[in-house]
Amino acid sequence: MKAIFLLALVSGCAHHAAQGLLVLRISPPDARVLLDDRYIGSAAQLTGHPLRLDIGVRRIEVEAEGRYAARREARIEQQGRVELTIDLPAIPDGMRD
Repeated sequence: MKAIFLLALVSGCAHHAAQGLLVLRISPPDARVLLDDRYIGSAAQLTGHPLRLDIGVRRIEVEAEGRYAARREARIEQQGRVELTIDLPAIPDGMRD
């Protein structure tokens, strides 16, 4: 079910010519990935798999237990390709809630 939702979310409709690719490389593998405030999968599911997205500025948020979260923006251009690497650093034991 999640895979179908992911494909529907990122593939868009076939008639959209104004699309580009986003390739994520994220660690750790269990990190949760949000695109424009919507959960799209884990780092393990998404890393290295190009996502076809409509053009424009897209917001990527990544979070994982015991790690600092990251927020990035990617400008998707028509028929362009953006590669984004995010490695979440561990929160030191003394700083965790």
